[in-house]
This record gives sequence, C-alpha cells and structure tokens, in this order.
Amino acid sequence: MASFAAIGRLPDTITDRAVNISLRRRGPGEKVSRFRIRRDGPKLSELCNQLTAWVRDPARLAKLADAEPDLPAGVEDRAADAWEPLVAIADGPVATIGRPGPEPRASSEAESSAATTICRGP
Repeated sequence: MASFAAIGRLPDTITDRAVNISLRRRGPGEKVSRFRIRRDGPKLSELCNQLTAWVRDPARLAKLADAEPDLPAGVEDRAADAWEPLVAIADGPVATIGRPGPEPRASSEAESSAATTICRGP
C-alpha cells in the first residue's frame, strides 16, 4: 500500500488503481479547530491503540481474508481491487465501521455512482 499527494491531478494510471481523497481549502465562513497535540494527542493515541488491537485479532483477519463483499454495479476491475478490502471491513463480521464515508473520486459517471453507493450505503 502506498500514498501519494499532489497539487493538481495525478495520472489516470494511478487514480484508477486507488482510493482517492480530495482535499479543499475551507470556505470563508467555515470554522475549524486547530490541531493541538496537548488536546488531540491522547484521543489519537487511544484510537491508535484500538486500531492496533482490531488488526491484531487473528479470528477477524481470517474472516476478512476470505471475504468476498458485494460491490455495487459499476465497480469493477481496478476500482474493485481498491475498494473490495475496504467494503469487506465495513461489511465484515464485526461491522463496527460501517459503509458511510467520504465520496470517492471516480473516473467515470458509472463508477462515481457505484462508489457513492459504497460509501454512503444503499
């Protein structure tokens, strides 16, 4: 697994094999709280501990290794390869994460519709 960051658009040969997360600047009226290690560090540390315990559960990993989740129509080939593990976790034996999430960028209208269905649920 790898991550890429770019200003501007990455080539399709990368984006069609990836789960894309687009960032934007906040709008003039939007308020956000700044990250502060003193305040936010303990929460992130606890989350890190929970995720570590989650991925180290051998029974959960065995079930996920055999999972073949149902993907919406239009999610095929490379997009399916990228999304299948995430959908397996979301729909998995201990579905504590769930499907709702950010809408991924897709290279076609059909892929966009299918990807929205994955992330937002039926």
